[in-house]
Amino acid sequence: MQKSLAKVPDNANLLIDLSSTSYVDLDNVDIINAFIKGAQYRGITVLIRGDLAMRTVKLINAPQTEVRFA
Repeated sequence: MQKSLAKVPDNANLLIDLSSTSYVDLDNVDIINAFIKGAQYRGITVLIRGDLAMRTVKLINAPQTEVRFA
């Protein structure tokens, strides 16, 4: 995951979509949070699409969007 996040270009908009997950390992949550901290210095905007159970998304320090189904 770190390698993929390192490839995000400066001044990008990044959506991390957790909507199809039921669990995200806490190590990955830490990686996402560390990326978000550094993203502000690179001009990267990060938005999180929450998991259905809303368990993991609460642990991530980024703006969130709800998952809605028609």
